[in-house]
Amino acid sequence: MKKLTSIIMIMGVLIMTNAQIEKKEILERLKTELLPQTDDYNPYQYVREKFIISCLETSIENKRNDCESVEKIIEMFYEVDSMGRKNESIEYLKYISRFQCQEAYNFFETQIKTNSSDTVRYYAMMFLAWSLDPVHLPCIFEYAKKDSLSVIEKLALGGAFMIYGVYTPNTELKEKASKFLDEICYDFSSDTIPGFDPSMDIIRSGCDACYFKLGGKTAINFYTSLLEQREGFRKVALAAHRLAPLGAYETTYPIFVEAIQSEIVNDVLEAIDGLKVIGTEEALRLIEKQIQNKNEKIANKAHEVIRNLEKVRREE
Repeated sequence: MKKLTSIIMIMGVLIMTNAQIEKKEILERLKTELLPQTDDYNPYQYVREKFIISCLETSIENKRNDCESVEKIIEMFYEVDSMGRKNESIEYLKYISRFQCQEAYNFFETQIKTNSSDTVRYYAMMFLAWSLDPVHLPCIFEYAKKDSLSVIEKLALGGAFMIYGVYTPNTELKEKASKFLDEICYDFSSDTIPGFDPSMDIIRSGCDACYFKLGGKTAINFYTSLLEQREGFRKVALAAHRLAPLGAYETTYPIFVEAIQSEIVNDVLEAIDGLKVIGTEEALRLIEKQIQNKNEKIANKAHEVIRNLEKVRREE
């Protein structure tokens, strides 16, 4: 691990590649399409859209193309992977994903086809998809034809098709993504499943990120099913940070109305987060009332939400 860290520290300066330029063009298109600027613009209503954009921004910022260096990292991956040191293998894999080089893409395709670890194959497929280059889709389509797929393999396919469906013109791939996700994510969203298994964490977080980016009825159905399993703070938080940003106002508004009257501080804070996303006059009035709340934390948050919204709208 120390060897990997030292290599990371001595790597050279990042260089802009054609692929990065293409991604920047995609980024500008997404900003135009997803963040409309209107007279009544409410920035709180675009949590999901900003999440989609921020993930692509991170992908662009972290990329490099010093391809001679990636060859050395790939060699080191094979060394630790052959010894069965999977955690280190995955760390090398993640670092290789920063290189926009044909060597890296060929490497990912090789891991998808030959590595014995479905976790390694999962990361390789996700990193390959983030190239956003349709030339790699045949590899992913071929993998989807396997007779038997594990849960994490289905998550990998769902995630890869989601990335291509959300970030490229291949929007029809969203449907393929939801097919794989629906097969596994409902079973692994239950709070009764133990959370101590790291593989469960990958599945839970992967399902969450994929559905939130996919949006629409597919995502609303998933989070609604999850909502039925939750109570109290966790139910309000899910409604505020997932269902409300997806536009499920009829489902979430009654939850926020009830929670904002609670004596539990965290319930009220989450209700404010949900109501600011809904952003109607009625919702904003409920937030304004909390400016007089005796709890300083609640009052400050309510004041900040209203102040920031007014500031943004004055600047439009």
